Amino acid sequence: MFRVGDMRKSHIIEAHVRSQLIKHKVTKEGENLPFYQSELKIGCDGEEDKIFFIWPTTIVHKIDETSPLYNMSATDLLRERFEIVVILEGVIESTGMTTQARSSYLPSEILWGHRFQPLVSFKKETGEYEVDYALFNNTVEVDTPLCSAKQLDQHRTMFNHDLDLTTHCRRSR
Repeated sequence: MFRVGDMRKSHIIEAHVRSQLIKHKVTKEGENLPFYQSELKIGCDGEEDKIFFIWPTTIVHKIDETSPLYNMSATDLLRERFEIVVILEGVIESTGMTTQARSSYLPSEILWGHRFQPLVSFKKETGEYEVDYALFNNTVEVDTPLCSAKQLDQHRTMFNHDLDLTTHCRRSR
C-alpha cells in the first residue's frame, strides 16, 4: 500500500492509478526476460483504479492468488530483486491539462506489517475535516504474519479458518 495526495490549490479530477511489478523472469521454455512486467491490481479498495481525489488516499494492492506477490513472505521480500512502478494520472481541474506523476519502490523500501497513520480528522467545533500533511508518511506497526499469503491461505484451509497465527506463521511486531 502507498499513499497519494494532491497539495495543489486546484484539484486533480478523473484521477486513476496503475502499477507494474518489474522483475527478472525465466519462462517455461528457458527464455530470460530481464524486465518482465506484471500488472498489479490497485485502488482505494484494491480493485478499482479510479480515485475520488479530494484528500490524501491510501492505495492498496490486494494480495490474492492472482497477485505476483502471493508467494512472497517477509523473508523472501528481503531477498527478492524487483521494482514496483506506480503512475498516477489525472486532469488538472482549473486548466483541463493532463498531469502524471510516477514513483517506484524497491523491496528495501517496503515496510512489512505497517499501516499508514490516519491524517484526516473531523473538527466538531467547525464542522470541517482537517488534513494534517505532517503525518503523510507516518506509519504504525500492525500485527502481521511473516509467511506468504499463499502459506496463510493453506494454513486457513487446513485448520478450518480457525487459525492461530502465532502457532503457524510467526507474527511481526
